[in-house]
Amino acid sequence: MSLKMINNNKQFNGVSTAIFVLTSAVIALNPFPHTTTIYEICYYLALTLSFFYFGRKRELTFLRNPLTLPVAIFTFWAFVSLFGALDIKTSVHDFNGHLLKYIALFAMLVTFANTKKRLKILAWLVVVSVTISSAHGLYIFYVKLGQHFTRRFILSDPEYPVGPVGVMAMYAFLFGLTLCRLEKSRLLRFCLILCLTVLGVSVFAVQSRAILLAMPLVFVVMFWGNKKLLVVFLVLALGVGLFTMKRLRGNPLKVSYSPRLTINYVAFLVFKEHPIKGIGFGINTFGNPKFIDHESYRKRVPENIRSSAVISSPHDMYMGMAIRTGLPGLLLYLYILFVSLKMCVKVVSYTNDNSVKLWGYCAGSCLTLIIIYGCFNVVFLRFIEVLLCLSFSFIAICYAMTFKESKPHIN
Repeated sequence: MSLKMINNNKQFNGVSTAIFVLTSAVIALNPFPHTTTIYEICYYLALTLSFFYFGRKRELTFLRNPLTLPVAIFTFWAFVSLFGALDIKTSVHDFNGHLLKYIALFAMLVTFANTKKRLKILAWLVVVSVTISSAHGLYIFYVKLGQHFTRRFILSDPEYPVGPVGVMAMYAFLFGLTLCRLEKSRLLRFCLILCLTVLGVSVFAVQSRAILLAMPLVFVVMFWGNKKLLVVFLVLALGVGLFTMKRLRGNPLKVSYSPRLTINYVAFLVFKEHPIKGIGFGINTFGNPKFIDHESYRKRVPENIRSSAVISSPHDMYMGMAIRTGLPGLLLYLYILFVSLKMCVKVVSYTNDNSVKLWGYCAGSCLTLIIIYGCFNVVFLRFIEVLLCLSFSFIAICYAMTFKESKPHIN
C-alpha cells in the first residue's frame, strides 16, 4: 500500500470520526429546547464534512437497505405536493427542515455509526441527555415551584411541550433497558439504574394516556425474546396505567375529547377537499386561518363533538400526513413504517449476534412507541422527529450487520 493511500485512509478516518462526533452532539442536544444554535452548528458542520467525504470516497452504503425505495418515492411525492401547496413558502421550508434534513441525518448515522460500539455510544447519549433534561424539569416543577407529586408534570415553557417530554423519557427508558442487558460493568449498570429511575418518574409524572396505552405493546415487542422479563414489565405497565387512569387522570372513557375531535374532524373535512395532493407539506398551514377558514369548517362538525377549541395541527400524525400530502403520501408513509418493522423482524429472526438482536428489539419497540403515540398526538416536532430518524437509523444499521453486503438482501 502506497504512502499516499495510507494518508488518504487516515484523512477519511479522521473525517468519519469528526462526523460521528458532530452527529452524536445533535442527538445529545435534542432534549434541550434552548440549544438550537449549537444544534444547528453541529448539524451543518457534519453535513458539510459529509459532502466532502461522499464526494471523495464515493461510497453511498446508506442506500443499500430496503428503506431507500419507499423513502425516495415518498420524498418525490412530497416534492410534487409543493406545487399545489396553499402556503408554498412554509411548505418549501418544512420540506427542507422536516424531511430532507432528517434524510441527511439518517444517511450520516447509517454511514458513520455503523458499529456496535458506536451504537452503544449513541444509546448512552440518549439516556444521559434525556435523564438530565428530565431531572431538570422535574426539579423545577416539583421542587422549585412546589407542585404536589400527584400533579401532572407540565411546564409553562412552550419550548418544553409535555407530550414530547414523555415520549423522550419513555424512548430513553427503552434504550436504558437494552444497555442494562449489554453492559457488564457494575458501575455502568448502577449509573443506568439511576437514569432509569429518573426516566421512569418522568414518564409517570407526564401522565400521558397515549404513552400508557402504548406501554404494554411496546414491552411485548421489547421482550418478545425473553418471556420472564415480558411478564414483569407487562404487569408493571398495566399497574402504572391503571393507577394513573383511576387515581390521577380519571376514567379515559368519561373524559371529554371534544377539542381534539373538533380539530381532527375539521382536518378530515379538509382532507376530503384535497384527497390527492393535500394542502402542501407545511406543518402549520392547516392551523393558519389565512389559508384554512376554520370557522366555516367548524360549523360542519357534529354538535355532539363540536367545541370552540383553537384549530391547530391534528392530534393524529396519520391525519396530519394525509392533509399535507394526500392519500398517496399517507400510504407511502405507512409503507415506510411497515418496511421498518419488517426489517426489525428479519434482524431478530436471522442474526446470530445477541447485541444486534437486542438492538433490533429495542429499535422495534421505540418505533412502536411513536407509531401508537402518533395516533393521538402531534409528532412532527424536532424532539420526536430526531427520535424517529434515530429509530430508522438503528434499524438500518442492524439490518446491514445481519445481512452483510456480500450477501443478497432478504426481501
